Order: sequence, then structure tokens, then C-alpha cells
Amino acid sequence: MKVKQLIEQLKTYGEDTELFVEYWDKETVEQYGTSRKMTEDEWAYAVQTMENGEFAFQSHAAEQLVEAAEDAMKEEG
Repeated sequence: MKVKQLIEQLKTYGEDTELFVEYWDKETVEQYGTSRKMTEDEWAYAVQTMENGEFAFQSHAAEQLVEAAEDAMKEEG
């Protein structure tokens, strides 16, 4: 996703809306251990691959967020 696309999505929320946001950039992925620096085309391919799939970490993150929300509701309720 291009930054401008993310910004457009974020504009649909109110300024004080709480969000959990996670993003990765090419440099961060390279720091985590790619064998070499990636070209922009290689990075674009990797991003497209990730955007086209549902991965285990997404389901796990969703489960963790629901659990945190449930815990918060117990504390408040």
C-alpha cells in the first residue's frame, strides 16, 4: 500500500479515534534479515503478496485484540 492510500483510509476516522495500526517498510524488513537490500520492484512484489493473503499472524493479532478488549470490558464493567 502506498502511504497516500493509507492516509486516505485514515481520513475516514475522526481525529480522536483510537486505532491499532501496524505497518512495515522496506528498510525494517531488510533489518530483520533479508539476505541483501531489496530493489523497489522486489519490495513492491513482497507488499502485493502480503496484501493478497490472510496470514496466521493476522488471525492471531485479531484474537489478541479481542482478548484485550474483553479484558478491558471486564475491568470497566
